[in-house]
Amino acid sequence: MTSVAQELRWGPEADGRPSLLAPSMRRRVIDVLAAAPLTVHGRPGLAAQDVATRLDIHVTTARFHLDVLLASHVVEARSERLGVVGRPRKIYHLVPAGVRLHPTHRELSALVTSCWGLPEPTGSATMFPAARAWAREHADLEPLAWAPAATPGEWLVTVERLVQTMAEWGFRHGISLVEGGRTVDLQLRAAPFLAIAARHAPVLHAFRRGLITGVLDRLGEPEVDVVLTPHEDIAVTTAHLTSRSPFRHTVGTGLPGPVLPTSTTTRRRANRRRDA
Repeated sequence: MTSVAQELRWGPEADGRPSLLAPSMRRRVIDVLAAAPLTVHGRPGLAAQDVATRLDIHVTTARFHLDVLLASHVVEARSERLGVVGRPRKIYHLVPAGVRLHPTHRELSALVTSCWGLPEPTGSATMFPAARAWAREHADLEPLAWAPAATPGEWLVTVERLVQTMAEWGFRHGISLVEGGRTVDLQLRAAPFLAIAARHAPVLHAFRRGLITGVLDRLGEPEVDVVLTPHEDIAVTTAHLTSRSPFRHTVGTGLPGPVLPTSTTTRRRANRRRDA
């Protein structure tokens, strides 16, 4: 009889790295959740301690594997109370097969979890180029006709294309212009992996910065500074994108504008004022 974990196995990555479900313990967690009983609220699921008890492992180990599966959208979590009083428990359950993640999202899950075991700053330093390379390979984009952008308007359109591409990968952003349009701020509104963000924030920041930079590479905008400003709530992290390419004109930046040639009429008026 085929287990749920065997049905979910996605195979090795193209470069030979093991798949997300390669560790045998993670496959056992999947099978335990597949057989989870109904809770008092009538829905199947187990708390991390229940998973640990069934597998005879420490609860911290169980939570680690559950977090990985949460990030991959194979597992979901909800809060439930056993009664009127008391703190709610986090209950884990399998995502229905019909709504599991697209293969592209599964690749992102495998990528972002590949550096979790590395100490900092090694984890972040390893994640950034890996995410940048992934975005270059998977972003179905061509450089825009004007690349690199030479006006605030062109730069804004470029960033809008970036936002559209990242939305396909599960990232939702709000856009605002600062510094007269040379800098665009992206406010993160939704993203994969937020359930485990607090434990792996440096790696996730490097992951997001690498994806943004890789997409900009494909759009013909390699000269961009990408700086992330973390907040107490990682879900509202802001990315500041500043183009280093020279603009033909700037608006409200405090920088000198272009020197335009003086027209003949202007010179005549100036001469009359001087002669008077």
